[in-house]
Amino acid sequence: MAIALGLVYSHYYTSNDTWLFFHDAVQVAKLARTDVAEYFQFLWSSESSNPLMSSLVNTQERSLFLVKIISITCLFSADNYWICSIYFASISFAASWFLFTSVSRHFQNSYRQAALAFLFYPSIIFWSSGLVKETLALAGIYFLAAIFIKIINSNKISLIEWVIAALAFYISWKLKYYWTALFMAVIVTSVSYLFLKSRKLISSRYQFFAWVVIFITLCGGFSLMHPNFYPNRFLDVLITNHNDFVAISKSSTLIHFYQLESTWGSVLINSPWALFSGILRPFLWEANGLTGLLASLRIYFC
Repeated sequence: MAIALGLVYSHYYTSNDTWLFFHDAVQVAKLARTDVAEYFQFLWSSESSNPLMSSLVNTQERSLFLVKIISITCLFSADNYWICSIYFASISFAASWFLFTSVSRHFQNSYRQAALAFLFYPSIIFWSSGLVKETLALAGIYFLAAIFIKIINSNKISLIEWVIAALAFYISWKLKYYWTALFMAVIVTSVSYLFLKSRKLISSRYQFFAWVVIFITLCGGFSLMHPNFYPNRFLDVLITNHNDFVAISKSSTLIHFYQLESTWGSVLINSPWALFSGILRPFLWEANGLTGLLASLRIYFC
């Protein structure tokens, strides 16, 4: 899938994000071969005044963070895109396998469902296998999910697992902070809820209500961890991203919303349609081309 992603970006997409990440990483790797001390300083700080910055396409913080990581794999692959992709795919698969085995071990008769979700679901496997942010971000979240399963089952967690979990959180946050924030809000809520329940501090009549209250409280806390989560910016960022995708997409393949604006009322009105369309569409009669047909058929097979 990592190789397939590279080929798709080479021959199909006009925006070659993965290749641009790689070419920037090659430039950074060259610095390591000429001045190791300067290379490590760049990895740590990446000041805008560094001369290397002028030769890079991806200077935005999250993209540059990925470029740094790819540059390390370039040093072990002779600047070969496909070998770098395989390194990333191996990390992704290891995390997927770790979560799959954890779920299978702790939840009876769940191995088929776990295999489908973490090892075979096409879109997830494809978009978490190459030189893209999603690969390492999802790998980190998978590892954290496996640690969470150990926690709720009162299993011992080794020191190395705690260290990897901290690294997984850091990488996931740096690459996909919005994924990580929502994931951690759910995880911390669940751990807190189970702790309070074990101490009989939550009545069985109000279990769901207690979980929701804890979750909303934690979401409020996580909203302070990044400027894009601030209430006064969140909706603007959401609508701006939506409009950016509309500008580069075909109208026939879009989910069209009703007078979508950066207000809570507008978002709440359109949310049910967004959820329904995201899960169940495109329908067979909406399929456009082979890719659209395969996307519509997945509903009937999965």
